[in-house]
Amino acid sequence: MSDSPFGIKHKRGDCYATWYASKKASELVGHFGFTEFDEEDISQTLLLKLLERWPKFDPDHALPGQFVSWAIKKGVADIIRDQQQQIEFEPTVSIPPDDADDEFGDLPDCSVPDPSHLSALQMDVKSVLERLPPELREVGELLQEHSAAEVEVLTGKSRSAIRHAMSRIRQAFVDEGFEHASPG
Repeated sequence: MSDSPFGIKHKRGDCYATWYASKKASELVGHFGFTEFDEEDISQTLLLKLLERWPKFDPDHALPGQFVSWAIKKGVADIIRDQQQQIEFEPTVSIPPDDADDEFGDLPDCSVPDPSHLSALQMDVKSVLERLPPELREVGELLQEHSAAEVEVLTGKSRSAIRHAMSRIRQAFVDEGFEHASPG
């Protein structure tokens, strides 16, 4: 038996779960406002999220390693969503350049974004999704709340089918003038 509480050894350590959580935490550094100082906390949070989900593990549906990967990826999505909500709702103060201290130099405008932009964006997304064929609309609506892997499970469609649908949905947004919807 391995030293892992999940019974999964890993070539880079005693426990696949701790290795994978650490790997995912390091991948978040530099993104979504996370720094290297957050890495250990993120890793521990991912392991806690795995432990919270572990009672749902069913060996008839997945191997332990697959479940660990899924639970940690789901944890990453939770952490990113929480971080984005925190950033979105944190009050910011705009400092006019004339009032800025010389020690700070030229500060960027840090004013709070207009909430009407979010509302308008939500309406635009809804409008584009409503014009899609039903099978693409279903995937698009699910992707607003779920990861691609979860959409696979919810719809019973294959990974390649979901990726193809995502590509077609992305193209629909580009065709509607949302160029930023295209990766790259």
